[in-house]
Amino acid sequence: MKKTSNIKIILLCILASFIYIAPFLFMFVFSFFFDVEKNFEIKEDVVEISNGKMIVENETGFYDEENKAYYIIGYLKNETDKKYTNVELEYRVYDEEDTILGDAGSNYLEYLDEGDTWKFKVIYSDIDANEVHHFSFHGIVYD
Repeated sequence: MKKTSNIKIILLCILASFIYIAPFLFMFVFSFFFDVEKNFEIKEDVVEISNGKMIVENETGFYDEENKAYYIIGYLKNETDKKYTNVELEYRVYDEEDTILGDAGSNYLEYLDEGDTWKFKVIYSDIDANEVHHFSFHGIVYD
């Protein structure tokens, strides 16, 4: 009688540990086979991804006094062999003394197909937007 209850407890522990570990195991296997890891490197406005490059071109920044906002506009060209979804560019804005004023993100693009170019707009509208002197491309978010 006692051996049967010990076996049940051991089996229950094994089942509970499998239920706890299974989601992590699934995520690992899925990311290994389907390359969902978002590894990229930014070098001078070029985002290098494992399957090619995305290039940021013709960036321009300006302050709009009427809207009290700093705008950054430019183009993102997808030179990879993959379609990306929910793309957003991240910028950092600085004052004249190179102090970081904050971060700003572009509008989201639903998808960027291979070979396509997207005209993006970043809006920095915090209280100190009129103090922005320059900006830098800081990152990219995509699915």
